[in-house]
Amino acid sequence: MLQCPYCHQHAMSYARKSFLGPAVSTSCKHCGRQVSVHWLAMLAVLPFVVSIAVASQLGYTLSAALIVLVGFGAMLAAHEFLVPLVPRGT
Repeated sequence: MLQCPYCHQHAMSYARKSFLGPAVSTSCKHCGRQVSVHWLAMLAVLPFVVSIAVASQLGYTLSAALIVLVGFGAMLAAHEFLVPLVPRGT
């Protein structure tokens, strides 16, 4: 999922991609063209939001903290492995 849509090379690190959103683009490290993620990438945050809602019903407990941690991990995994890079601008 880190393949540049223009040059089809490795465009960036996973850490850099995790800070991208539909309105935030960055340059491919090989060809220099602007790439970003599709607006549907915002759906990757759903596991985290749902985990917060579930944990808020449990109060301040260890199981609530674990639920939020699992939701955060699921959000990161979804963004890294399910969200492709798309061309932006030039």
